[in-house]
Amino acid sequence: MMESIALEIAKKKFCDSIEDIHESESQGKKHPTLRKNDEIKKVANAYKASGMVSSEISSCIKSQFKDLINEGKLSSESIDKASCFRIQKS
Repeated sequence: MMESIALEIAKKKFCDSIEDIHESESQGKKHPTLRKNDEIKKVANAYKASGMVSSEISSCIKSQFKDLINEGKLSSESIDKASCFRIQKS
């Protein structure tokens, strides 16, 4: 139960961070503290901590956040690229 709550919190933070990054990018600026790859890695680590198999994490992130992908705020390629890095132990 605690792991699912932690995952839900991580997913919410991820959405908020991607929205903040997109807002900065739409103004022609880089976000001062957030990077998409770092945020993808954080949410991927949360999925792993919840017990998901590493090989399924990228496709799960794409599925869970398809709205962000469809809106152009996130790309499948960036998820694949960030997910191919070794997922860090929390």
